[in-house]
Amino acid sequence: FKTQKMLSQSFKLDRYDWLITVYYSIHTYHVDKIMDHLHRIGIKGKDAELAYENLSSGEVNKGLTFAKNGEAIAVIGRASSAAQYADSIQHEVQHLAIFIAEAEGIPLKDEEVCYIGGEIARKMWPKTTRLTSECGCYTYRIGKVL
Repeated sequence: FKTQKMLSQSFKLDRYDWLITVYYSIHTYHVDKIMDHLHRIGIKGKDAELAYENLSSGEVNKGLTFAKNGEAIAVIGRASSAAQYADSIQHEVQHLAIFIAEAEGIPLKDEEVCYIGGEIARKMWPKTTRLTSECGCYTYRIGKVL
């Protein structure tokens, strides 16, 4: 059978020394690669177990984000619709911004947290725009992109 490639991207933030990797619309057969990456940045124990359970469940509308030592990983799983996928993207961007702000000592009510989230969303845009659409053809677009 044909294994679909995994769509991902990595980028650095402009104002903070953080490397972010985002995995999009993953399948359960991508779990080992993502788990290896999580282990490399120091995600172990209970967090790693929870990540594995989440990633290997095969359920739609799931994602996860972990951040440690100047590196963050977000996974945006498959979704039940384009609107749900957009919600999942926004949800993980929020987690990324909060984790980075906390690590940098930025108060969560500070405007800077929103700027961090905005920069992350802009850098994700070249991939996310390919995966969402207003036409309601999320399933078709996912198949074409992957």
